Amino acid sequence: MKLVIAAGGTGGHIYPGLAIAKTLTQKNNENKILFIGSDIGHEKDIITREGYEINVVKSRKIVRKFTINNIFAVFNVPISIFQCLLVFNKFRPDAVFVTGGYVALPAAICGKIFKIPVILHEQNVPPGLTIKVLTLIASKICLSWDESLKYFHSNKAIVTGNPVRNEFLHTNKEQARKDLSLDVNKKTILVFGGSQGAKTINETVAKIAAEICKNNKVQILHIIGNRDFGAFTKTLNQNIAGYFPIEYMHNIWQGFAAADIVVCRAGATTLSEIAAMSIPSILIPFPYSAEGHQDLNAKIFFDIGASRIIKNNNLSPDILLSIMDELINSDDMLKQMGSKAKMLARTSASEKIVEVISSEIS
Repeated sequence: MKLVIAAGGTGGHIYPGLAIAKTLTQKNNENKILFIGSDIGHEKDIITREGYEINVVKSRKIVRKFTINNIFAVFNVPISIFQCLLVFNKFRPDAVFVTGGYVALPAAICGKIFKIPVILHEQNVPPGLTIKVLTLIASKICLSWDESLKYFHSNKAIVTGNPVRNEFLHTNKEQARKDLSLDVNKKTILVFGGSQGAKTINETVAKIAAEICKNNKVQILHIIGNRDFGAFTKTLNQNIAGYFPIEYMHNIWQGFAAADIVVCRAGATTLSEIAAMSIPSILIPFPYSAEGHQDLNAKIFFDIGASRIIKNNNLSPDILLSIMDELINSDDMLKQMGSKAKMLARTSASEKIVEVISSEIS
């Protein structure tokens, strides 16, 4: 099989694509994978680090309002389609798998031009605008959540789950804490806001880190993110025992494995990883997510009792501290929330999506 994977923009699009690539190459090392990404996203560094080839094209995000950037983005569409056509013509793929990002539109259009199956994957509960448009030309649409089915009136849609990397399924808590130089006996809170970080979460956690860590049975692993790390650490008290602020973590699965509680946004891939590892969470949905998808993603976990939710505009040191204290001091509650999270896990998502891709090719 020769497969093009179009993935980019954020880790939420990139990592599911990588999970599929790894599943395919593990099944048969003769399977050929080529990624297509944007020239302005994080995908080139991440994907090449994992040992896969990627071609970048000149694609930009189109938003639903008039801006100067939108004009340039629209003009870039034919350029990105032409660049994708050159890639497809050279690689000659059997199918294209689209996880999202700026490259979704040109890659899917090229798949249609080459008359090969176009398989879409929607990570979030409500589909984004691009996925809605591409439904018209897609062979199949793989969904992460049962709740997404109501948005599609077609037998093209199938719930497969959101693929997570294999490392999330096979990492030991004690070993992860040792590898990260954490105390193996302390309750561990993992805080992060995505690959670039989340300023509101960072500032709030920094204000309560000393209060949380004065309980010498608790430690915080705080991933601040590339964007804010430099400026943030200039004013940050880094001498708090049990508080570990870092810029970025490529081996994020170790951070998850080490954690008893995760404090984070509500991106679909993050939630799939939380479910796969059965971790209680405090979710602070990004308030400007398209279609309000992070709120809807978080609601699935809240409704089943796997997570607590704090609205971004309600986030304060007192509220976050109160919830953290409540969870830290109740092993029964943590165990129950972890069990609920596990109920939402679809650990065979990669295999199911590979089956869908294979069936569309044959």
